[in-house]
Amino acid sequence: MSVAIKRLQNELKDFNNPTYSNFFVITPQENPLEWHFTMKGGKGTDYAQGIYHGKIIFPENYPNSSPPRIFFLNQSGRFQINVQLCIWLVSHDSNDKWNPNNHICSYLMGLYSFFESSENHTGRINSDSQTRQQLAIESNNFICPTCREIKLLFKN
Repeated sequence: MSVAIKRLQNELKDFNNPTYSNFFVITPQENPLEWHFTMKGGKGTDYAQGIYHGKIIFPENYPNSSPPRIFFLNQSGRFQINVQLCIWLVSHDSNDKWNPNNHICSYLMGLYSFFESSENHTGRINSDSQTRQQLAIESNNFICPTCREIKLLFKN
């Protein structure tokens, strides 16, 4: 088993912590270096009624290489779909900001701040409040080809 796979298996256990209850992570069996994540929209924001789904693609020599690549797969009014995000926490063109000692769950938590941020980065969309709220409602109907109906992930 590779170092990357061992590390990712340990990091996956971090999501059992109640701190990450707004996230659900799936690792497709056919590719252990790809994670799918689903996150609830932040309370009190235009995204509050939404469920946002994306994927993380880890390099083969994770974490001692370039950062993982993060993509959103459904509309939010904030991030372009299927476009690699370039944000300060995980940047595809600035490896000096990637810290292999941090766990991916902390980077996913950082995505919350980017939903409400006005910071410019690759993959950012400027939508008005009404559009974001409408897309939040519509996001609940997104079906991922890998994970299926994502709204079922958060049902009690």
